[in-house]
Amino acid sequence: MVYRTKDGRITETATSENTLTVSYQGPYFLTGDLAIEQSPSDMPGIQFRAALCRCGLSKNKPFCDNSHEGQFKDYGAVGETGEPLKETGGKLNITPLKDGPLLLSGNVTFKASSGRTAWYGNNAALCRCGASKNKPFCDGTHKNIGFKTD
Repeated sequence: MVYRTKDGRITETATSENTLTVSYQGPYFLTGDLAIEQSPSDMPGIQFRAALCRCGLSKNKPFCDNSHEGQFKDYGAVGETGEPLKETGGKLNITPLKDGPLLLSGNVTFKASSGRTAWYGNNAALCRCGASKNKPFCDGTHKNIGFKTD
């Protein structure tokens, strides 16, 4: 979904900062100038905002379909801090690896579910199997549990 004017023009633009919010027992919420590999062309709104699965249960990976409800338990904490970014905008590339993490490349600020700015960086591997002991970051657990993206 994307905002269109009455005459059909898309007037929505990317926010000046790329942010990822790790939600309480839910998905990753991203806003900014997003480039999500494998995303459908008929969903132009996802170039500005998206909800991506982090529990491993979605039937529409990498996107969230609310399969986490009642199944996934995580408080949305982010323990690491990273260094403040010199630049906050620009393209944020999101690459879902087959049977593995989401790779982020580009300036991004992470927010914990509490709203606290928690991490800054240019590259990250995010857990999307739901089992990492270092959430939201991938620790390789997907390999041990046989996580499948299909």
